[in-house]
Amino acid sequence: MYAFIAKELKYPIMARRNRIQGQCIVSFTLNTDGTMSGIKLVKNIGGGCGEEALRVVRLLKFNKPDYAILTSLPITFKLPAPGQAAATE
Repeated sequence: MYAFIAKELKYPIMARRNRIQGQCIVSFTLNTDGTMSGIKLVKNIGGGCGEEALRVVRLLKFNKPDYAILTSLPITFKLPAPGQAAATE
């Protein structure tokens, strides 16, 4: 799951320009049929990172659990160190 998130995540231009780093936390309910509902942003670090975290979480697909699960997922935004190229997959 985290490999998929890392592949799909696009660092927002405003956040990159302002050197914003950190974690956005997205909360959602995983229903018994495998769909997600009640997706909301619990923590936003700004610069468009919250909107990007919501977009990536909406792309996730899950197996059907036996019961509904309320969970939260941290999405980490970390800039590469100066002098290093951004990791591309």
